[in-house]
Amino acid sequence: MTDLNIYKKLFGNRDEGIIIFDKNFKITYHNKNFNKILIYPERTLFHDLKDIFSEKNISKIKNKSSLFKKHSS
Repeated sequence: MTDLNIYKKLFGNRDEGIIIFDKNFKITYHNKNFNKILIYPERTLFHDLKDIFSEKNISKIKNKSSLFKKHSS
């Protein structure tokens, strides 16, 4: 089972909008409720956070996400 299939199984039917992205803000997964929250058709596919959120919000995401934190060795 691929990671994407695991995400779909875990998050596909959640009531919350869920989005998974990488360090380059490329979206690897989002569930249908994410679309519903943003008022987009269920089949709309998003590929990049920068297409959805403003630069100000991207900065907030970057500051709060552990994905961008420097880890000491």
